[in-house]
Amino acid sequence: MDQSRIAGIGNIYADEILFQAGIRPERKAADLTEKERARVFRRMHHILQTAADRLAAEKDFPRTWLFAKRGEKSPCPRCDGTIRSMKVSGRTTWYCPHCQS
Repeated sequence: MDQSRIAGIGNIYADEILFQAGIRPERKAADLTEKERARVFRRMHHILQTAADRLAAEKDFPRTWLFAKRGEKSPCPRCDGTIRSMKVSGRTTWYCPHCQS
């Protein structure tokens, strides 16, 4: 969530990237393994390319993505757990405690 290294990725996309990569939002980039960083990069590329291809219309994104489920007590689109929120670096982020470790 810290945008001092890369800026311009909004909360919605940052949440989706971390959700699909299985990374909890409060983890520091420096603490990620090389494999985790590569996974974040691959998911980032895929998500941003998908957004560009679909002109960022949320209704056109897969229902298995977190986009449509960001909200209190919403079910996780992957595991049916409950989506939660927290503040990280002053920003609200949504995540699934079960799917993101």
